[in-house]
Amino acid sequence: MFCKKSGYISEWPENLIEEILEKTVEEPLTGWQIDGLEWILGNLNKRTGDMIRYKFKDGLTLEEISGIFGVGKERVRQIIARGIRLMRHPSRTVYLLKDYKTVTADYEAELARLTQEIGEREVELDRLVKKIAELSEKAETLEPAASRAQNAALRLPIIDMDLSARAYNSLIRCGMDTIEDVVKRWGEDELHGIRNCGAVSREEIRRKLISFGVLN
Repeated sequence: MFCKKSGYISEWPENLIEEILEKTVEEPLTGWQIDGLEWILGNLNKRTGDMIRYKFKDGLTLEEISGIFGVGKERVRQIIARGIRLMRHPSRTVYLLKDYKTVTADYEAELARLTQEIGEREVELDRLVKKIAELSEKAETLEPAASRAQNAALRLPIIDMDLSARAYNSLIRCGMDTIEDVVKRWGEDELHGIRNCGAVSREEIRRKLISFGVLN
């Protein structure tokens, strides 16, 4: 059968292989090349594979093939041309250039390697997810340094504020023992009514609270 691509008359299955590879088959085909061709054909849809066999194996014309399938001659040409293009894909032609058993073994080995690599990465991902969860949980329980310093300052006795005697005594008389007590009363604006705690004393107290970082 005449092969348009190679320009030589070839018989089945050389004619189809020449059409796929777009070159003349110089050496006799090996068994694995024929098996590879069958594998490629088998991966096409049945109608496309049958049309290609009718054309290249049985030597039928496009018109004869169109009569078998009940479609137009041009449609047959399009289907066969598309099937040939699919068969020319490197993932398929490799079965014509290399023993398909070796190709399959190579693919299986690569698949095994990738599966193992995916498994290792999943293990590492699980480890990282757990680590992130642990760190997040730990971060929630840790007070920021500023908060720890502020809480420590709130627990200090008011004598550590180093206030003047007037300001200090006014706070003590109102039952304030710690800086936290002063902050609470300050927020409630109760210092205005405290005896001997005038504007000058309140300003002194305000500045001290700011210096301890417990008041903005």
